[in-house]
Amino acid sequence: MAKLELDFSNLENIFTIDFTKNIITLQPNEDGSLKTSLNTQQLYNWYRHKQVEAMWAKNAIKGAGFIGLQPIITFLNGLVIKIPEVPKFVINGLITTYSEGAFPFIVESKTSLVMSQYSRPHAKLFLSHSSLDKPFVRELRKSLYSICETFFDETDIYFGQSITARLNEELVNSHALVLIFSEHASTSDWVQKEWASMLHLNKTVIVVRIDNAPVPPLLADIKYIDCGENVQNACDGISIALGKIKI
Repeated sequence: MAKLELDFSNLENIFTIDFTKNIITLQPNEDGSLKTSLNTQQLYNWYRHKQVEAMWAKNAIKGAGFIGLQPIITFLNGLVIKIPEVPKFVINGLITTYSEGAFPFIVESKTSLVMSQYSRPHAKLFLSHSSLDKPFVRELRKSLYSICETFFDETDIYFGQSITARLNEELVNSHALVLIFSEHASTSDWVQKEWASMLHLNKTVIVVRIDNAPVPPLLADIKYIDCGENVQNACDGISIALGKIKI
């Protein structure tokens, strides 16, 4: 089986949601093919955003702990995932439901549904950056979907919300901060306040340097990721760093 990972940015074209019946349906790609694997962290992020957009949706979703390193996602009002016929469909992680008798999957005949071990750390990262570096951060965020949850101000602060309150909330709730450090970031008061706050909270700061700007003295003893705007190198370094963080 060819391993095809779901891209969070494309889930809109892969799944449809019926909030009234609590059904998520996997749709074919434009060429008629189907994705054959699903990471529950990606599904969690996407569904959470869609639920916020549909303010009336009542089927709350939350993390429900772990079995080993395997995250469990719980839908409070039940969920059905309809999977069309494919040779094999892999679920990386567990999805459960609180509704009695509700079974979380309906698969067509000739489809093998596999629950596999989730092998990467389940963590939430705060992406700290200068607004001038957003193109790089957007691409990095996409690459991190299969690894962890992220907080990105561009998509995770909604109209009508207090920016300061949301930043404070996410700094407290995040396991670590990824500092996208650059010449632009070195002159940003917001960026300095964010990484200084994480140090004050005794949390990990992962420094990703994307140009030749010198790292601040307070961060000089932290081994940084020197990626030169290579998103994959940054993602690989962050993945290694996550493996050393106590979640």
